[in-house]
Amino acid sequence: MLFITVIVAIFSGILSSTLTPSLTIWSGALDFNLILLLLFLFYANVSEASVFLLVSSIAVAALSGVPLIYVILPGFLLTALYIFLSDRRILPPRPTVSLSILLFFLASIFVSAVKVLLFKSYSTSVIVPTIMSAVLTAFVGSIIYYFCNRIFYLLNPQVKRQKIKISRFN
Repeated sequence: MLFITVIVAIFSGILSSTLTPSLTIWSGALDFNLILLLLFLFYANVSEASVFLLVSSIAVAALSGVPLIYVILPGFLLTALYIFLSDRRILPPRPTVSLSILLFFLASIFVSAVKVLLFKSYSTSVIVPTIMSAVLTAFVGSIIYYFCNRIFYLLNPQVKRQKIKISRFN
């Protein structure tokens, strides 16, 4: 699984530094690394998510010329916040699709706010692209998460039976 994580991280880093900055819809850009980081946090363990964050950040920093700390720090803070909230049982370990829309939106706003603080680009002109980027990331992320859920339940039918069994006894 670690090998697949590294391959996905390299592909995501290449995609995030070459193709997705040019795909802007209503001045919002898609944050593909953020989507995959949250998917790794939802489905895999923290070590695989950390490996993904490290390898994809190195790939983005190498290909885009941005210093590594600017790329890795927002993802690290998001990972730490997610672990803190899930350990306190504020967030479920694997949220529903409707909750994932909100989580992707809030995570994108959080990462954008950290980037604004790091780059010291305090301006009101950043608000609209940040919100549009968060909406676009939440929309695409929730669609990917929906299909990942469907594939997960298709490959693991015993999980669905266990959920039905638990709901009958409650």
